[in-house]
Amino acid sequence: MSYSSSSSDSAPDEDTRPSIIDLTPTDEHTSSTQPFPLAHKLSASDSVLVVEVDDFNLYAGLNTGEISVWSLATARQIYVWQAHEEAVLALCFTNHKTQLFSAGSDSTLNVWSTGGDLELLYSIKSDPGVGDIFAIAWSEVRKTVYCGAQDHSLLWYCLGNENEESLQKSSPVRKKSRHKFFDSEELGGQLGEEKQWKSIGRRAKHQRWFGQSDIKRFAHSGAIQSLLLLKEKDGTTATGSELLVTGGSDGWVKLWDLGPFTGSALGIRCSSKLPKSRQPIWCMASSGDMLYCGLGSGYVNVFNLHSKQLVFPLYIGQGDIMALRMVGGSVLCGTSTGLVRVS
Repeated sequence: MSYSSSSSDSAPDEDTRPSIIDLTPTDEHTSSTQPFPLAHKLSASDSVLVVEVDDFNLYAGLNTGEISVWSLATARQIYVWQAHEEAVLALCFTNHKTQLFSAGSDSTLNVWSTGGDLELLYSIKSDPGVGDIFAIAWSEVRKTVYCGAQDHSLLWYCLGNENEESLQKSSPVRKKSRHKFFDSEELGGQLGEEKQWKSIGRRAKHQRWFGQSDIKRFAHSGAIQSLLLLKEKDGTTATGSELLVTGGSDGWVKLWDLGPFTGSALGIRCSSKLPKSRQPIWCMASSGDMLYCGLGSGYVNVFNLHSKQLVFPLYIGQGDIMALRMVGGSVLCGTSTGLVRVS
């Protein structure tokens, strides 16, 4: 399977490896001389854990469970929604950016309409035993959303099955399940005050649950922390030729064959694995045949997807590499120490 016109399978010489530029501004003067100068600083009410951008707005998932939205034109905050009961850990747009997926520590995937104010269309819940949902990927061809979870599970839900007939048949009401450890009773047989199920205050139009047939248990031997959906370059994606890439805290990167598109829920098969890294895979980004994996201890491993081999490790700096983004042929790297670097 090929994802670009050409690639090199062997590791390049030291002097051909990408150069590293520090983008972390120390003052206003040094910021203006950077290749990506600092334009604005936006202030949120709590820690920002994840960010997504469309043509008009910037969406930030906060540790408080809120989604905060800023206008790109004015750099002003437009509104803040209480999107989840706990921290928002993942955001993902559909291809046309008309819908936004959010997930987090409450084991719930929410689907929002981005036309005007955020409107909560679906709230798709999972068993609380899956823990945090760390990553989301969307397949436009299959109308299916994929999630990576703390309990090593890979989950998916096909929104293409949500026709008018199925929507009119409301799902059976299910009470919040109690986790045998996290929701254990205190002395006296009462749940602690912090364990009570709080209301978001924004009821979804449709309540759904991940089915047992839509969960791949133990897809990794650690939490699944990053997902990428890749397409073949030869234009065969109309027939469903897509590849799901998962990165886990176990150091493995796995490639999953989604099979031919049938218009229904899909079986998923692990087709291959890339060489194991010694550090957890925190994030991933791709460019052609090259896959960039952000690791702990300041390293980015660069793999060739065609040969399934490590091309070279790239040292970015101190701290874990928590965010990667391809911008104009360069890869932007954000670390847990606050550094932003480009290679």
